[in-house]
This record gives sequence, structure tokens and C-alpha cells, in this order.
Amino acid sequence: MDRLPGRAQRLDASLRDALTNAQSVEVKYLRKRLLDQGLSATTEDVAAWFKGKLLEAPPVPSSAPAQMPVYAESPGVYKPDAGPAVAAVNHWLVPAGARPKITGEESLKYWLGKGLWGFWESTPGRKSVLTGDRIAFYTSDKKRRAVVAHARVVGEADLLVEAHEWPEPVPQDKPVYKVPLTDVQWLPNPIKLTELAVRARLDAFQTADPARPWGWFVVTTRRVSEADFLRLIGQRSD
Repeated sequence: MDRLPGRAQRLDASLRDALTNAQSVEVKYLRKRLLDQGLSATTEDVAAWFKGKLLEAPPVPSSAPAQMPVYAESPGVYKPDAGPAVAAVNHWLVPAGARPKITGEESLKYWLGKGLWGFWESTPGRKSVLTGDRIAFYTSDKKRRAVVAHARVVGEADLLVEAHEWPEPVPQDKPVYKVPLTDVQWLPNPIKLTELAVRARLDAFQTADPARPWGWFVVTTRRVSEADFLRLIGQRSD
């Protein structure tokens, strides 16, 4: 009987990775099916739809009972656009993926260099990121996969990036809402989430095995506890 929860956890993690990764064969197949039906969509659109539906709850823990309740306000877990958390300041982990001809880290340098970050309209949590919140930025580049910078939010993501202020050399082909930032700081020693010891210290993995697939943690914008935020930017080591 002890093997059943572990199987559920692996199934949950594998499906999350397959359905929320814009580069996965499953998402590419679903996009093709939509195109065959006359529905125009990018792989990012398909992945974002699944991210919103999954609400970014963590995988089923290996020791969980079959009917374990899910608490939406547990540390590190949030319900997209459900409104601000109780705390005066919310803490976020935001992933940056590669863009055409630039890496995720290069993309971050363009955006943060202008004191901005960008969210698509469908990005989970976009409307919940508020003035005063803090954001840690994670690059999903294959050779990096680390938190590399952090900043403080000084405005809500309710205005579109205009053509003249686009940070990257090649503008994206869909509307992007800008998040104004201040106090941008680059980490001298990026926090590598590929390291098991790093994940094992995080509150977000108290109910998830840090040795198991962990893509669910960085697949999209995620609210984290203050303690986890400080760990992710190298200001707390416990």
C-alpha cells in the first residue's frame, strides 16, 4: 500500500512537466490538433492554459493518504489571481526562458537592465503581483537553471509594453504587460536549483520529495514563503 502514494506523486510530476512545458512533445501535439481544427495557438498558449488549470499546487507527497486535502494557502502554494496573500509583502519566484536567439539569462539582462519584467495576459499570478512585492528571477537555461537576480516591484502589471520600450532585440508576437522594478540585484553566486541540498531546504518541498522531478516548482510564476525567498537569493542558509 505504501507504493501507491509514491506512484501518484510520480504521475503528478510527470504530467505537470509534460503539459506545462511549451517544448514538450505532448504540448506540440496538442497545438497541432488545435491547428487541425482551425484554432490558432502557440505552444506557449497551450502550456499556459494547463498552468492555469493546474493552479500550480505541488505534487502529491509520497506519504500522503489517498484523500489528502489540498490547502491553497500552504507555504509556497498559491491560487493564480486569487488576490494578495495575507502578508503585507508577497514573495515570488519568476522563471525566464530562452527567447529567439537569446538565452533566458540574456533575456533577464535586457529586461532588468530597463527596470522591467514582462507577463503575458495569461500568466498565472499576473494580477496578484503588487507594489512592494519582491521577485526572485530564475533562468531555465539548460546549463544554468539557477536563481540569478532579485528586485522589488514598484507598480502593477496592468500596462502593456509599448513598441519603443521593448527591451529585447526582437519583440514578442503577443501582448506583454510590464512590471516596473527597482533595487535590481544580481547574485554574485547564483542559487542552483539543480542541487538537491538547495531544494531540500525549501518550505515548498516539505510535502514533496526534493529528489523527485521538480519542474512543477519553476514552470511558471509562483508565490513562495519569505523564508524560501531569502534562501533563493542567498540571504538565508538554514
